[in-house]
Amino acid sequence: MHELTIALGLLDEIAQEAQRQGARKVTAVHLRVGALSGVVPSALEFSWDLAAEGTIAQGSRLNIERIPLAVQCGSCAAQTEPAPGTGMRCLRCESEGTTIVRGRELELVGMEVVDEDAADRDPAQHTA
Repeated sequence: MHELTIALGLLDEIAQEAQRQGARKVTAVHLRVGALSGVVPSALEFSWDLAAEGTIAQGSRLNIERIPLAVQCGSCAAQTEPAPGTGMRCLRCESEGTTIVRGRELELVGMEVVDEDAADRDPAQHTA
């Protein structure tokens, strides 16, 4: 399952960025995963908790935005989302001369963190 390797790589990147920002804890991670990325979102979600154990992101939420395949037609310039099993044909003119414009993504979009200053404050002092 290569999703575990992907999760570990993401966690390395997250740990470096969290350290750079002075974050103490990562509470959520936001990803974009394309239909053609080769990543199975459910397998990545399953791997996430295992990979994050003992890291700055332990217990964090993994939010995955699934990005569908989209192609641009070289003949009519239409941008369409082919249905699974229909190939890469343009849905408007049936041309096979299309180019993938979306669907290969595997992007770390953002993360939610608790910074060191906030973690040091007493939450009881901030209640209304």
